[in-house]
Amino acid sequence: MGKGEIRRISTADRILLKRLFLDECRFHLKDEVMDEFLDLGTVIEFGRGEMVCRAGLIDSNIYVVIEGIISRWRWNNDKEVVDTFSMPGTMFMDYHSYYASLDAHAFFEACCPARLLKVSARDFDSLIERSHSFARWALSMAQGQLYSYEIRELNFNGDVSERYATLMQRRPEIIREVPMKTVAAYLGVSPQYLSTLRKEWHNAGSQKRNL
Repeated sequence: MGKGEIRRISTADRILLKRLFLDECRFHLKDEVMDEFLDLGTVIEFGRGEMVCRAGLIDSNIYVVIEGIISRWRWNNDKEVVDTFSMPGTMFMDYHSYYASLDAHAFFEACCPARLLKVSARDFDSLIERSHSFARWALSMAQGQLYSYEIRELNFNGDVSERYATLMQRRPEIIREVPMKTVAAYLGVSPQYLSTLRKEWHNAGSQKRNL
């Protein structure tokens, strides 16, 4: 599936995002302000493997995941390194482009069919300027992301098997939906090693069920 039609947000997606934001952000924004924000955006569909943003190009837009999973990755010499997954209800941007007007530092790729709300930096910043409550919400979203990074550092450690177990426990949808090579790049191993590890986990689980 190629990049889909650009359109305004539907009522169903509007309701879905409002529900997801309640779980994602500690500061709850009033409906009328949230609607003003959502009305600024357009919905774009991406197929598996399509790039949302590319390193080396400026993309200052703000994106909100409605459906699907987006990976952020970069090259380390000739090695692909994945450091973040954006899930439904999360907001992401390339900060090099948004904050410093520089070329993007990383690639943002759809790991599976995805729908995103895209809002221009100009519209986003304009709403922050005229709405104190939206500014508080945007700050809370950013703080929540920083908190999530710290939680990941605390919990996502140990050897590869332990990190894989944590991923299965906390984000099983990543294991189900994301290509093996991308999960391997996130765990810092080769796809071949991850394939062996998954087989070991599957065999161990089968043995437990047969006891």
